[in-house]
Formats: sequence, structure tokens, C-alpha cells
Amino acid sequence: AYEVMDLTNTYRSAVGLTRGQRHVAHMKQGTQDYVIMYDDFATSVAGMKKAYWHYFVLNGAATIATGANTVTLTRPSKAALLTNFIHVGTNTMAMVNEGSSYSGATGFHNTDRVYTCASLDGSTCDATATTFEEIAIHQPCNGITCTMPALTQPTVTATGGNAVAVQIADAVSPKVVVFARQGALLTSQSFTTTFSGTAQHLLTGISRGTYNVALNGVQVSGSPFTVNTGDNTIQFNATSGTITLSASLPRRATARPVLSGHQ
Repeated sequence: AYEVMDLTNTYRSAVGLTRGQRHVAHMKQGTQDYVIMYDDFATSVAGMKKAYWHYFVLNGAATIATGANTVTLTRPSKAALLTNFIHVGTNTMAMVNEGSSYSGATGFHNTDRVYTCASLDGSTCDATATTFEEIAIHQPCNGITCTMPALTQPTVTATGGNAVAVQIADAVSPKVVVFARQGALLTSQSFTTTFSGTAQHLLTGISRGTYNVALNGVQVSGSPFTVNTGDNTIQFNATSGTITLSASLPRRATARPVLSGHQ
């Protein structure tokens, strides 16, 4: 399941928000779910850019631990939620765990709050930022012994705009998601993956049309794909290698020659 939400009109005009999008992909194939979120915000004026994440601790029934841009929520003997935050763009990001005593916590006393923000040094928020892009990978676990698979960001070459990819090297069903950046609608993509096995692929932000998708030059199952306005996505399964997406050109009509005296 995939959805992109345009949040531009939910902020006061003084913020100067020119683009506010949250993309959510829920990848459910295999034995492990992943929720991958891509936040993409830009303003016409400089200012702090923060994303607040609340982890439900229920007065000590669960606890969170934080590391380098990671959060682990654990309910003893029950379940866990693992989160990794990845910055997108040229600068960097910071992550801060405020615990449960943050300002304005009234009504939210059962949560610990973590925030991520645009940063210049990786530790403090940048008050002069005009953009903030990040990817959050959430892994809900049935039990407390799970670990986040290796996460990588294959480089994407695209036309029609820029794109960012994330690869989740799940042992049973790897995942690859490509997000078009900064509100773009893409007309081509190329990237190379390195996981083992067969992965679920989701390509988003694709302009309306018909497209060929190839793995190492060979069409994947289901190609060519038709992309409709308001959908703008392609989903398929494939092994690792170089994926290319290109517009599928219509076949040219060919005229049959007519010989004199024959029809």
C-alpha cells in the first residue's frame, strides 16, 4: 500500500510552506512488515524544520532506547518497534530524544517524544534551513529479538526530477522503494541493487504513461506497465541488479505493399 499526502495547506501562511509532502509505503509481502515514510518539506523563508515522533510507553509498560538516528521501542516479552531515520539531500539531520517531560506533554504523558530535524552538524537543528527531507523505516516485530536488516541507498539516475531509493535487505522478502523527490513526476529511472533473493519493488512519482521496466536489460514480469494519473506507481518483484525504467514507445504502423494485379 502506498499513499502521498499533500500537507501544504495545513500550515499557517507565515511559515511560508511551498511544499509539504509525506509519503507512506506499507510493504507487507513475506513474513515481516515494513512502513517506509518519506518527508519532503520546503519553505520560502528560513526556519527550524522538525518532525516529531511519539513512542507509546504507557507509563513504563514499554521503554525506548535511542542510538545514531535509531529508536527501539520494546514491550517486555511482547513486541518491539524498530525505527531508522535516514537523511535525504545535501546537508544532514539530527535526532533528539526528549523523553516524556517535553514541553506541551499534557495529554501525551504516555509517550516519549523523539524529533528529527534539518541540521548542519548532525547534533543541533539548523534555524536557517529552507528544506528538510528524511526517510523513516519502521519495523514492527512480534517479539523483542528482531533486528533491522541492512539498509542501503542505491543511487538513482532519473529524468523529470530527482529521486531517492532505500533497500531493505530482509532475509525472506527484501524491499526496494524509490521516491520521486521535491514533488517531481519522473519519466525514467535507473539504479542498481545488491540484496539476496527476490525483492518487492515499489517505484513512485512516475508520470502518466506506459513504461518498460528491465532488470539487467531483460523485461521484468508484468512489463510494460501502464501508469495512470493519481496512481503514479509501479510495483513488481525481481532479483538484484540494474533496474531501468523507460517510456514504452508505441509501435509504428507498417503498410503492406500492394503488387500490381493482386489484392
